[in-house]
Amino acid sequence: MTLRSVLPQIAVNTVPVESARYDLYQLFKNDKNVTFINQRVDDIKLTNALLVCQ
Repeated sequence: MTLRSVLPQIAVNTVPVESARYDLYQLFKNDKNVTFINQRVDDIKLTNALLVCQ
């Protein structure tokens, strides 16, 4: 699968924003090295390399 950037086309309004959306769960569902966790990130602690989620 090739994922190409359409951001330049979106910026000049030649393609819809939806063309840049990908379902990450579907993309990685068969990959045994990826664990999909659907959480909202509330804060990023750069000094500790930590994501704070609710």
